[in-house]
Amino acid sequence: MIEDLIEILKSKKLLIEILEKSPIAFIISFNVWAKPGSKVEKIFISNDGILIIQTRSKPIDGEANQAIIEAIAGLMGISKSEVEIVRGDKSRLKKIKLKLVLTANKKESFYEKKISAILTQEALN
Repeated sequence: MIEDLIEILKSKKLLIEILEKSPIAFIISFNVWAKPGSKVEKIFISNDGILIIQTRSKPIDGEANQAIIEAIAGLMGISKSEVEIVRGDKSRLKKIKLKLVLTANKKESFYEKKISAILTQEALN
């Protein structure tokens, strides 16, 4: 079940690293290229397999980092506490750690729809 979701993530071009997995949850990491101070807020996957997040927030007092965490959490339908910037706090290239837990309400299909939404948004841009 978890393996299927991991394969979906990989098939959507996002380069991920699996840090931990169990039958009910998994923790992955991936790179994000931040574009703070953008005129338009946008999220898409580059040809290099990096998630690009454009945010209006400025890189002042951690505002852009907080906006990135909120964007990823909102995108995946998870709490902000399940998203962590593990490297690149002061850099545009960041390493993100993400915990996805399978529950009665958040099954594999839930996360599949969230991932598809990224690709739909990417196709529109």
